[in-house]
Amino acid sequence: MSAKAFGIFSILFVCMTAKAQAQPAAVSCQEPVFAGEPTLQNGIFTATLTSDCTISALSSRGLNDLENQQLKEIQDSGKVNAGPWSENFAGLPSTYLDITAPMGDSGTIRSDVHVATDGKTRFLLLSVSKEVHLSGMAGALKKVENQVEVRPGRAGGDGTPSRLFSLQLMNTIHLQKPALAPGPVFVSIAKKNAKSEYLKSREKLIQSVGPVFGTI
Repeated sequence: MSAKAFGIFSILFVCMTAKAQAQPAAVSCQEPVFAGEPTLQNGIFTATLTSDCTISALSSRGLNDLENQQLKEIQDSGKVNAGPWSENFAGLPSTYLDITAPMGDSGTIRSDVHVATDGKTRFLLLSVSKEVHLSGMAGALKKVENQVEVRPGRAGGDGTPSRLFSLQLMNTIHLQKPALAPGPVFVSIAKKNAKSEYLKSREKLIQSVGPVFGTI
């Protein structure tokens, strides 16, 4: 089975974060793990991968600047169908967008996107697909969710902002199993390819946030 179907969920996130290429000063990430055992029910494979990273920033313009940077890149990545609208999401001041992102020659994915922060303690980006129009092997992808959360470390005793930030990336994919593919074989391949594409997404995310956290 081609890896193209699995790569699309990576492409969706990369479309939102692909412009910046600079690396943060230092980033340490844990190995990604599945948040619960992936499932195959009624022909749909569902898996969630997550990992935590620590960023040692050379400098930081703050979570509000991260919010502004990500909002600009998201809006530049595709067609804005609705928004940006102010809202409250997950207990944070937030901006909502309905955006359709092109997936190369494979088609498009339309998603609800929430970009939220209180400017001090937490940044949250959540993208949930609601219309997936893909062709060929990529047509196996039925739904994709991406969540990014960034939190600053504790400030110093003199009130100096921390240069340490925690970053978590969580991806959930829903794939249609080909009718003739044996279930156990499909699940094994899907898990392997999902993890590989997750690592590519995480690297692109780290590159994207680099300008906010200071660059080498």
